[in-house]
Amino acid sequence: MAQDVSARQQKARDRRDELKRRLSVLQAEVDEVQEGLYFHRPAGQRRRKTIPAGARRPNARRLNDTTVKDAIVDLLREKKKPMHYKDIAQTLEEEGRYRTKSSNFLSTVAITILRDKRLKRHEPGVYGLKSRYQ
Repeated sequence: MAQDVSARQQKARDRRDELKRRLSVLQAEVDEVQEGLYFHRPAGQRRRKTIPAGARRPNARRLNDTTVKDAIVDLLREKKKPMHYKDIAQTLEEEGRYRTKSSNFLSTVAITILRDKRLKRHEPGVYGLKSRYQ
């Protein structure tokens, strides 16, 4: 009889421990849903704040207040004539319009020019502003 009670107590303790474990897992899932998260985040890691479209993320290492795209458009707007992409990159660096530590800044400028809708190609390698952005 004593063994029967002891076995039942142990079984009840085991079941209680299993339920506590499952409860903690469920509580973690509830917390994630309440925070608006739909993925597992390692313990101690905070949720990143969402950044509105068009806003720049703060960065202690940032060298410029503007983007490469905007610096290129401002340069072409000021010069009022199409320029070769190599001249654009060189002018941006020399005049201090855009500071960078990149070893491939010329490639960055070339790719940025190709992707920017405000710019159009006049000749091979020569780009200027579209008329509505001048």
